[in-house]
Amino acid sequence: MILFVGPSPAVQRTMIFDRFTPGAVNRAAVTREHASGKSINAARVAHTLGASVVACGFLGGARGRFCCDDLSHSGIAADFVQVEGETRVCTTVIDRTAHQQSELIEESAAVGPEAGERLFKTIERHLPESHIMVLSGTVPGGIANDFFARCCGLARRTGVQTIIDAHGEPLRLALKSGVTLVKPNIAELAGTLCRTIESPADIAAAMAELIAMGARSVIVTRGSQSVFLAGDAGAFEIRLPRVEVANAIGSGDAFAGALAAGLDRGDAVPEACRFAAAAASAHAASLFSGFLEPAAVNRLLADTSLMARPDFA
Repeated sequence: MILFVGPSPAVQRTMIFDRFTPGAVNRAAVTREHASGKSINAARVAHTLGASVVACGFLGGARGRFCCDDLSHSGIAADFVQVEGETRVCTTVIDRTAHQQSELIEESAAVGPEAGERLFKTIERHLPESHIMVLSGTVPGGIANDFFARCCGLARRTGVQTIIDAHGEPLRLALKSGVTLVKPNIAELAGTLCRTIESPADIAAAMAELIAMGARSVIVTRGSQSVFLAGDAGAFEIRLPRVEVANAIGSGDAFAGALAAGLDRGDAVPEACRFAAAAASAHAASLFSGFLEPAAVNRLLADTSLMARPDFA
């Protein structure tokens, strides 16, 4: 089983416009809502690709109940801690004519330390039956920045692999507890290390720094550009297939979910990364965050190449 931990889920509202004009009245051609947030998106993708998953985090209010119902309807096992604050709404605006997507993000409501302890106990309960734990998203107010670090330490003692898709202080603290795989995008990598990262040489140096801080492997995603991997299995570049992008928002989450699914079925890290890159590309061709077609992943996998990069080792 794969345990997906995300403290900041959301109701995702996707509004699709034939043409969107800022400053004017715009009427959506299609509007759809579903349970989302980085961790839920990743769990949904892993579930779609055949993995057994459990999603957990904080949910509250009517929107929280909506998320629970949506996950249940999708066949995704969930064990969320209920809190008083209302679960946030994030809105994606898609302009079909301009081929643009914009994301309007509502911040998560703060939760109390007691709720954090209840979530930690929930994780502790599920870890013995888990093969992999995926930690993603931001830590809401009221929860200490070392929450992911505590989870990683518990996973290490339980013998569970960890994938963390986070940045900043929560990631820096988690690295001290030992992490199997770290998956920042290029902006998150720069923010975590507090410096500009542009060239492949910059990326290689930054990946080496994260490994020195405690990661066994580091994967850096760069939108539609190739993915870099360095760590125990060596150093590689994964080149993505070309797709017609419908909505790129959430494709990093799809990468994390597919990566966990690949590792869970026994793929080596480089091959799991290649599979995840194909899944992220398939996801970008879909309109809704967290949704993709397994057949599209398999089709794109043939055009997703893995190349050794000894200069990154």
